[in-house]
Amino acid sequence: MLVSVGHENSVAIAKVVVISTPHSAPIKRLVAQARTNGVLIDLCAGAACRSVVFIQSGQVILSSNSPKILRQRFNGCSASPAQGIQNDAPWSGAIREARARAAGEAHNWDMADE
Repeated sequence: MLVSVGHENSVAIAKVVVISTPHSAPIKRLVAQARTNGVLIDLCAGAACRSVVFIQSGQVILSSNSPKILRQRFNGCSASPAQGIQNDAPWSGAIREARARAAGEAHNWDMADE
């Protein structure tokens, strides 16, 4: 299922892994790396970038819609979001590290309650 990301552009919801704001330093670095590697797709049509969408194939999409708007559109669809990450995606290591940190922190919090 395709979902609009603005300016008459669409993304396959089943391929989306992460929707983020473009303001943090790690996301800025990933966008710069994607631009260097030729996998950046700018769908802002000259407007300010308000969200960054990472998809399974390793491509990074810039959208002028806010992450909140995109999440509302994606949540309104019946298709499920992507479950896995392609291992050769340039940002896949950062996503896996964040997931591992979150899982580790959750585990530590569980242990503190005992």
